[in-house]
Amino acid sequence: MKFLSRRNFLILGTFFCFFLLSYSYWIHSIRQANDDFLNGRFEDAFTEYKGAQESFFPMLANTMPVFRFPFREAALKQIQILYLHREFEEGLELLQSLSSQYPFLDDDSQYHEWYGNVLFRHSIMQEESSALLDGLYATLREYQKALELDALSWDARYNYELVKFLVTEEQGGSEKLELLIEEVREKIRIKDQAIPPEKWG
Repeated sequence: MKFLSRRNFLILGTFFCFFLLSYSYWIHSIRQANDDFLNGRFEDAFTEYKGAQESFFPMLANTMPVFRFPFREAALKQIQILYLHREFEEGLELLQSLSSQYPFLDDDSQYHEWYGNVLFRHSIMQEESSALLDGLYATLREYQKALELDALSWDARYNYELVKFLVTEEQGGSEKLELLIEEVREKIRIKDQAIPPEKWG
């Protein structure tokens, strides 16, 4: 049996030490981001989640399931922060980017639920009726996928039924749908103005 040469052993050991240091820093960054998120420091948290997502061998998330949870956490928290700050265009861009970077997210219920949340808020801002309807149907598909993966998700179920109701009511005429959408917009405006994100935590 041929053993590693001293040189190869040192190279392997150095790489392993570098890997452990990188992993420790990565986990520390995510914990710091979680602390900032819980204390309402959303901008700091977003930067830290983004840095953690990009800094530690992203390919590991797709090849080794043990690394998936931290990547998933960093990714979904970024989406949540963009949602809280009503940056829905940026949220959709990031969601689309994440699906190509991390295919395993396609089997994650919360990923599809947040995709539906962002799509819904983006869709109801559309003034053009066809864009509004296309967005609602896309939202419905995301919530449906979330429920297929987690049938016990109450939030996904509630949101699915709400969007399904709106889409069904469209069959009664576009004017009826517009009235319902305006009611939803008004409720959202009231909710958004009640407690701004920067005062949460």
